[in-house]
Parts: sequence; C-alpha cells; structure tokens
Amino acid sequence: MPRDVEEGFGTAINLSRFFSHSQEISISTGILAQICGMGEKERQVYSTTGLMHDVGRDHTQKVIPESRKVA
Repeated sequence: MPRDVEEGFGTAINLSRFFSHSQEISISTGILAQICGMGEKERQVYSTTGLMHDVGRDHTQKVIPESRKVA
C-alpha cells in the first residue's frame, strides 16, 4: 500500500476516534449539567464545550511538545 494512502487511513481512523471521544464527553457534560439542575441553554453550552474540548490539542502538542509533560 502506498505510504500516502496508508497515512490517509491512519488520519481517518484517528479522526473517527477523536470524534467519538468528543461525542462521549459532550453527552457526559450535558447529563452532568442536567443533574446539577441547569437550564436547557446552559446544558447546550456545556454539551458544545464538551464536543470541542480537545480542539487544537494535537497542534499544540506539535508546537509545544512539553505542554503534555507532567512536572
């Protein structure tokens, strides 16, 4: 298999995992907001924030690799 095709599959798999994880966090934060008695608008904000919580993480790791290290 050509390397660029192989890398494309790897990217697609990683994006799928990334999106699935983000969906799980979104659902969880929405449920927690509901349990805490928040209104619909607040629950939507928390759900959206959960969906977007890792945006930029991979890029940040490449630019600032030490940002993921524990002190």
